[in-house]
Amino acid sequence: MAALILEARAAREEAERVREISLELRVAARRANRVAHARTEKAVAAAEAQRRKRRAMTVPSPWSALPWLRQEDEVDRTLVSLD
Repeated sequence: MAALILEARAAREEAERVREISLELRVAARRANRVAHARTEKAVAAAEAQRRKRRAMTVPSPWSALPWLRQEDEVDRTLVSLD
């Protein structure tokens, strides 16, 4: 009977240790997730700022001396000569 009690105590202690480790791992995973989300948001914001900056820049037209503003990353329409 005493051996069973000792085994039960050991099992309870092991279960408690496993619960503590599990909690520590969950806390660490949540922290890493928050950091990853913050980094992702920062990268998206930087990319969006760069995109807005690039769109605001004028570029020379290949057909005339008129400056163009970029429409997103590609020209949305083609200019056609009326000659």
